[in-house]
Amino acid sequence: MKDIKNADGTVSDKVKLIRSEKIGSYAWDNVGFFGNNNWSTSALKKVLNEGAYYNRTSGDCPSGSNGATTACDFSETGLTVNAMNMISKSVWSLGGGNINLSYKAVDSYFQERGTTIYSGHATKWTGLVGLMYPSDYGYATAGGEATSRETCLSFNLSTSNYWHGGSRCYINDWLFKSDKEQWTLMPGLNSSSVFYVETYGAVHNNDSNRNRAVYPVVYLDSKIGIKSESDGSSTTPFVLES
Repeated sequence: MKDIKNADGTVSDKVKLIRSEKIGSYAWDNVGFFGNNNWSTSALKKVLNEGAYYNRTSGDCPSGSNGATTACDFSETGLTVNAMNMISKSVWSLGGGNINLSYKAVDSYFQERGTTIYSGHATKWTGLVGLMYPSDYGYATAGGEATSRETCLSFNLSTSNYWHGGSRCYINDWLFKSDKEQWTLMPGLNSSSVFYVETYGAVHNNDSNRNRAVYPVVYLDSKIGIKSESDGSSTTPFVLES
């Protein structure tokens, strides 16, 4: 991943990581009846960047409407001191998408980094822990059952061409999880909707007060390296070092 802005406004090459296992299923936001889709003030953002997950402890996580919460415990899965030393505070783009997300992965990429948003919402956010974008999910496919990656990238992420019939582009998408709907960072262009990946592989949107799986995403600091004895295989996975 290149040209990501640091908190001080400089630009550097960074590696983007997504947690392989969900930390639970929570609301993106729990304000009001439908939730709010301004990430800079969302309840989930607070959990990941200043709350229980950030502090590697137990607490309350957003779950439903009108401020409702559920107990959550990250004492074994939250950020460690070592992990926080490797994460780079970065500028995240918060551009919104139309309700049907009629975009290919490349179109979604530019929409996410645009300035089209719901009135009054932030277009950027500076922080440590976010979520994947729809374009991350789209680009992660290696192709469908009998469909090339190139063809999959030509489909809109919300249409049946992407997830149905002979294409099934999600089958070989390493970010796809069949057991849970997955939140992304991208808001819709109303006050409450947020995009997520369905259990059948399509990208849609719905109100942010719904509980969906959370897979934290971070950018590594540019000074982080990989230990020479690790090769990325299942038996010798990459090990990071500062």
